[in-house]
Amino acid sequence: RSAELTDQRHHDHQSEETLDEEILVQGIIDLYYIDKNDKLVLVDYKTDYVTEENKDELIQRYKGQLEIYARALEESLKRKVDKQYIYSTYLGTLGTRQIVPKNP
Repeated sequence: RSAELTDQRHHDHQSEETLDEEILVQGIIDLYYIDKNDKLVLVDYKTDYVTEENKDELIQRYKGQLEIYARALEESLKRKVDKQYIYSTYLGTLGTRQIVPKNP
């Protein structure tokens, strides 16, 4: 039983170490701009086939990627990204407007 607990703690320790590692992500931000109200806006274009009925699936699929881009942009520009949009080239719209609300 003692060996079992030790082994479990070893696995837990490995998991914590993995979380502390830096991860390199490569990507290109399609568009960002500062609007007339001095808000930093991030836009990512997607060419996936999507309908009005299932555009939320597109949003969910790329939500994490947009968050990574926002973090990189914030670190680079030293300011908060105020709005994030996914533009569906298939639909020709921004989908549901502000797609990924930022956590305060």
